[in-house]
Amino acid sequence: MRKLYKILFLVIAVITTNISYAQQPNIIVIVADDLGNGDVGYNGGTQIPTPNIDALANQGVVFSNGYVTASNCGPSRAGIVTGRYQNRFGFESLPDPSSPQLPGAEPAGIPLSQKTIGRYMKDLGYNTKAIGKWHVGGKAEEDRTLIREYTPLGRGFDEFFGFLGGAMGYYPKATNNFIDGENFITEDLNEYLTDAIAREAVEFIEAKKNDPDPFFIYMAFNAVHLPFGTKQVDLDRFADEPDENRRNLCAMMYSMDENIGKVLTKLEDEGLTDNTFIIFVSDNGGAPHKNYSYNTPYREGKSY
Repeated sequence: MRKLYKILFLVIAVITTNISYAQQPNIIVIVADDLGNGDVGYNGGTQIPTPNIDALANQGVVFSNGYVTASNCGPSRAGIVTGRYQNRFGFESLPDPSSPQLPGAEPAGIPLSQKTIGRYMKDLGYNTKAIGKWHVGGKAEEDRTLIREYTPLGRGFDEFFGFLGGAMGYYPKATNNFIDGENFITEDLNEYLTDAIAREAVEFIEAKKNDPDPFFIYMAFNAVHLPFGTKQVDLDRFADEPDENRRNLCAMMYSMDENIGKVLTKLEDEGLTDNTFIIFVSDNGGAPHKNYSYNTPYREGKSY
């Protein structure tokens, strides 16, 4: 069975080693959270407009037989960011800061013996940034101190904006362990998180567009993971949907696609589209019984 994370690393390895350093492309890996297979247009979805995700599929390559390595968030992401089957290094369940993954192992998270995609790209001369959901280590302890070496900043990323746990409200509060760089935010973010993730990506592109070194962005949305969190303008787009839960899901999905579009527009405006390699993947299947996604044609979804 072909594994999507292996394909991702293989493609990156080819494009970064067989061309001159000056020609290395920029790379953006976009990870959706609990995305329903049937909620995107290129898979036949019709209720939620997803023109930007569809454009990536229609103008690129769709790996219809590519699969992630686990059916829930943490282990799947451990596979994505290391390029290895996560059971090989003991990341078999969701990370828990109070216990190691294996007896006698390191603190919860990807063991430091494992090289991450951030480190691979940094070693290749890339400017690197992780944005959004991490969920593979470094979660803050009760005293609000970080295990830095397990956070993105200890795994090859120059910058980090996001959160270390598995879920986050869409309007993050100062008490929710949301991190900007190496510091917890001390005031409410007061910005819809899906918008903030795209804003951070656009700002990083702006900052690095004239840099002689290429950039690598790991852009991990928490959409469309629970808890529900929407903007009224997006809810209004789906006023005809009678189920309130499904309406929330549609609004969250629409916003994620819209914000992916902001990044694509920025690349186009700066003349970077032809020199930027973009990968879009979800960490696992949708969760129809929880976030009301459509996981067609599969019988089940997340955790199965």
